[in-house]
Amino acid sequence: GLVTAKCLFHALDCQPMDTRDEEGSQRFHAFGLARVVTGKVDGWYFNKHEQLDFGKGTEDVNDHLPNGRRCCSSETISFHYVEAMETYALFQLLSIGTEEMNRLSDTELGTIVMNKWPERKDLGYYAHPLPIQTDKFWKDTLAVIRKISFSGGSKLKLQMCNAHN
Repeated sequence: GLVTAKCLFHALDCQPMDTRDEEGSQRFHAFGLARVVTGKVDGWYFNKHEQLDFGKGTEDVNDHLPNGRRCCSSETISFHYVEAMETYALFQLLSIGTEEMNRLSDTELGTIVMNKWPERKDLGYYAHPLPIQTDKFWKDTLAVIRKISFSGGSKLKLQMCNAHN
């Protein structure tokens, strides 16, 4: 995405578009859920974002790559560099449904998440495990799962299904 945008700009004078939502949260994610919530992205990705300018004045790179609850838009469209087991777990979580998700306490949702999410040994190279329940990002992870399942979940699930076909 970032390199493609740079090429289009230089070759065709096509200005890249800021795809963040009105709150500054990302709709497209270069890494999986655990990595974007915790902010543990690769250095190359962070460095590319330092070079971005969408004409909104001087912005800190952290404005482009927020972590925690602000990482993901409710209109999230995709996660990339996501291994199969992580994709399947996220798909199962988004399949819970809005009504049931609303009824679940954080403890109940956390139990479901822990039961569905693959163990570290099953994640693959690029994926990271979820934060542990005592980590500062645990509640943020649950909040993001709720956030993306309510609004953007159906779009994201469709893309995940298409990726498997």
